[in-house]
Amino acid sequence: MVHIKKADRIKKNNSQSCIVWEYDFPSKNLGVARSTINGHYPVKGAASNNVCDLTYVVLSGNGTIHTRNGDFSLEEGDAFFISKNSQY
Repeated sequence: MVHIKKADRIKKNNSQSCIVWEYDFPSKNLGVARSTINGHYPVKGAASNNVCDLTYVVLSGNGTIHTRNGDFSLEEGDAFFISKNSQY
């Protein structure tokens, strides 16, 4: 078992519009992070995660995820799954 306190998260500024706080769990199959995105991320082009699948859960606010399969509008309480290596 592993307990990671809020103060022990790893803060990463991915861009001016995206801040991520990662919880460093000892697993190659699971990553947990909290992010705040204000605006378009990335600023240009698309993003992809080559390490693991992603699940976004909207804690507050709303936004749109653009994928090759279309655009998806998300609101508070919605979840969205993105497979490893998929661009969004």
